[in-house]
Order: sequence, then structure tokens, then C-alpha cells
Amino acid sequence: MAINIKNDRVCDLIRRASELSGRSQVSVVEEALERYLADASSGPDAGPGGPDPGVERILAQIDASLTPTDSDAVRASLEDLYDDEGLPA
Repeated sequence: MAINIKNDRVCDLIRRASELSGRSQVSVVEEALERYLADASSGPDAGPGGPDPGVERILAQIDASLTPTDSDAVRASLEDLYDDEGLPA
């Protein structure tokens, strides 16, 4: 089976990954797809309707930008919203 990629940016990314790794273009694409599928199929929110990776990345950036005091305040606020079983209080 053959695949013809007609996206210059994707072709460039594949080429760069191949050069950096010293592996074939097919092997870097295969590994990237295997990693993507493993990430997409793991965790409690996996599958259709799971979290958007873009949203997850933004939330991680926000979390990283919070001071410890701000982070503690957010956690305390969230704890007030849910009971010990994770249900709305």
C-alpha cells in the first residue's frame, strides 16, 4: 500500500525528523503514529469525545504560569465544588 503526501509542510517535517534521527522517513512516521495512537487510546478520557489536545496544552501552560499561592487557591476552590467521591457538592 502506498501513500502520497501532498502537503509541503508535512513532507518537510518528515524529512527533518528522518535527518535528526538517522532513520528512514517511513520509520519516523510509523513511530509518530504509534505514539499518537497510544496517547489517544490511554487514560480515562480516551476515545471519541475525549479532551482536545490543544485545550490540554493550553491548560498546562496556564497551570505552569500560576504561582504556588494561585495554584493552591484554585485547588481549594475546586475542592469546594465537589464531594469526596468527585460529585458536585
